[in-house]
Amino acid sequence: MKGISAIKKMFEDSKYIYSVQSLDSPESKVITIQSFIINGVDMFPIFPTRKEATNQLQGSDYLDMIVGVKSSFLAHQLQDKEYAILNPGSPQSSIFKTCLVKEYAGVPKIMTKKQTEGVRPNTLDIENSTIPIMTHQLYMHYEDNNLTGKIGDPEWENQALYFWCADERFERKSLPPIFKTFNKKYFYIKNANENLSLMSRKATPWFDMEGYGDKFTIMLDDQIIALRELKIDKQIEYVELVALTKDNMEILNDNGSYSFIKNSINLDVSNDSLIYKDQKISISEAFFKNLLVIIKIN
Repeated sequence: MKGISAIKKMFEDSKYIYSVQSLDSPESKVITIQSFIINGVDMFPIFPTRKEATNQLQGSDYLDMIVGVKSSFLAHQLQDKEYAILNPGSPQSSIFKTCLVKEYAGVPKIMTKKQTEGVRPNTLDIENSTIPIMTHQLYMHYEDNNLTGKIGDPEWENQALYFWCADERFERKSLPPIFKTFNKKYFYIKNANENLSLMSRKATPWFDMEGYGDKFTIMLDDQIIALRELKIDKQIEYVELVALTKDNMEILNDNGSYSFIKNSINLDVSNDSLIYKDQKISISEAFFKNLLVIIKIN
């Protein structure tokens, strides 16, 4: 009874309740709650706070699909389901029949901007964005303001020659901890040149790091080309990474200054579709999974 009382009180008192949500398709305006299979039963996980949801979903593909919605909206979503589970990753999890919260339902199924304001950038605004999606991969390299050195100096080489996919974790790069203090320079490879080759190798574990991240260089006739030379030759273009917030949502329609760009080498952009792990996904899903990011075009 204590669990039932807590669930009812949460739906009565909470402004937002958190769950895992996605769009039915890239063109859809219907947001759908996602379920987990637990002990062979289809259940819909819910969480009282974003912190609880984040802690319990840490390390999963659902982490960036956490959405806070009004309790009445969530109650409506659950009405054609059978079971839900509060805090599935906690020892104090509670399984309940969704009819328990039927009395709190009372909104349409289409998610509106008003229902998600104050939680995070709105899903529908991202889907309706007019800025382009670049097919280029976003890369990054480190740069110390006092960079000096030459070939054979690992600290110089790891700034001037080698680079990474922008989403590569630091622990997989096997770099000295001091690199965490260096500037991060984001860029994409601008022009295709048949004489240039993009090469990669796995980073050897070092400095107590896990390693095995993909470390890239650009070669010309078996010679590594420095990033500075590539910039001068207009082979790469540096960009500014932009965080989307409630206060700058207008950039989603400024297609002369901003663009989405691939932040994962596993995301395929082709024929106006986004494919990830052999599945078609929406722009908003790719964005919230950090597979797409927004850049300012210089």
